[in-house]
Amino acid sequence: MRGKLNISILSTLLFTSSSMAQAWWEKKPYQEWSVREVDRMLNDSPWVAITPLHLPRQSAFPLNLRFLLLTARPIREGYLRRLSFPANVQKGPDFENTIPVDQAKARDKAEESQARLKRFMSANQGDIRVRGDERHIVIAVALSQFVPPSASRWAIDTEGRQIRTEISQSPWIEEPRPEFLMGSKLSDWVGRTYVTTNLGKRAEVVRYDPPGLDLLGAKFYFSRRTPDGKILIGDGDDELRFETRIGGKQVRVKFDLKKMKYKGKLET
Repeated sequence: MRGKLNISILSTLLFTSSSMAQAWWEKKPYQEWSVREVDRMLNDSPWVAITPLHLPRQSAFPLNLRFLLLTARPIREGYLRRLSFPANVQKGPDFENTIPVDQAKARDKAEESQARLKRFMSANQGDIRVRGDERHIVIAVALSQFVPPSASRWAIDTEGRQIRTEISQSPWIEEPRPEFLMGSKLSDWVGRTYVTTNLGKRAEVVRYDPPGLDLLGAKFYFSRRTPDGKILIGDGDDELRFETRIGGKQVRVKFDLKKMKYKGKLET
């Protein structure tokens, strides 16, 4: 009886472990993510935190500040996958049914997508989406807007230009160039912008890049080591917290480190 019980417990543990490893972003290479999956990664994944933005003159649809761990591999791959899409990828009525039935055409489409991505990566080897950053954790801040499926959105074509398209599956509009962050410099953020962990380790902002042509939003850089040389995120750290003041208001967001596993590794 005890032997059967042990086998049952072991089977349960193995099943639980297997289930935990089967997050949707693990099920296929990022080069095969759909438009919907890319939007989900960049708007609704463990590497993203969203908080409401209250303005004196509010828009018709709620505005949110979106915080992304830009140095995390799955976020960078989400952006790279987006760059591989053709300019008209969002014109179809259903994102999931845009692949032609003919398999030869499907292969050609995949090859074209990979060719676009390779050209970008070859020409932009210093881009943070391509190389990452081993010395810093970079948090990008942008605006997000939740809208009905019938609304339009801004997208990026293969030449890096913004184009307005109709959306169906994705309910997100992104505006990564909030005006109140455009004219800022590092000195405006020092002393009030930092990240901490649940164990009390803390890192102050060491670099700030205002929103630019890469359309990634404003970027805040934090050293991966504390001033006394300790690794910022290590054993026992379950939560990463970002805090600053934006638009005269205190902003605090949290990232659950326990959920931020990608290919068996913690990604920040």
